[in-house]
Formats: sequence, structure tokens, C-alpha cells
Amino acid sequence: MNLPTMFWGWQKGHKFLRLELVNEQDTWLYHLGSVGCKAASPLRAPSAPCLYDNKFTFEVDLTHSKYNTKEDKVIVFDVEKLVSGLTLDGVSSCQSSPKNESCQQLVNNLQRSNKNGLFKQRKEQSN
Repeated sequence: MNLPTMFWGWQKGHKFLRLELVNEQDTWLYHLGSVGCKAASPLRAPSAPCLYDNKFTFEVDLTHSKYNTKEDKVIVFDVEKLVSGLTLDGVSSCQSSPKNESCQQLVNNLQRSNKNGLFKQRKEQSN
């Protein structure tokens, strides 16, 4: 978390996820992080929680796994389910603005994540 590319700025807060997709026609990005943070100076971290912390809790049940070792357990992140309901182009990019419609859709997808399988367990395929 202490990488410069994962800060909005010292006063603004952290990014938790940077997802950037590029093709020949367009670029789409999603930067998920806390916003609405206030600090006394540019060199100080916020002393109070940010207005929009944009933190989500995810649960993946591994207790009934048929796999025995930690190396056998792989968590899959389904990007298609994250971006469900969006057309991926520069217009639908999101940098955690609570007023941005694309951001609202992404937050909705994250909030439904335990129900829609955004994260799931998969046994890694051996070659």
C-alpha cells in the first residue's frame, strides 16, 4: 500500500485497486480507493476516516475445501462480474467518485460480490 501509484495524494487517501485496460481504440480504468479525506497538511495522513472509505468485505469459504495444501488453493477474481452493466470505454472509467454513474455501478457490483461469485476458489491447473 505504500507505493506512490497507490496514493491519491497524502491528503486524499489510498487506492486499494488499480485496474487499467487498454486496446487499440480506447482505455478504461478503475481506481478504487478512499475519497473525501481531509488532512492538516499535504505531508500528513488524514486523522479522521474518509467520507467515502470504499472498503468492502469479501468472504471465500475454504473450510470445506477438497484441497489439502495452501499451494492448491487459488482465489479467482472474475473481472467480468466486476464490470457487469458497463461498456468499457474512456467515458465509463471510474476513479472512485461517488457521483459518477460508472463508479456507482462498480460499487453495486462489489456490494453484491458474495452473491454473484466475484471471488471464488479454483484448483490451479498443472501443466
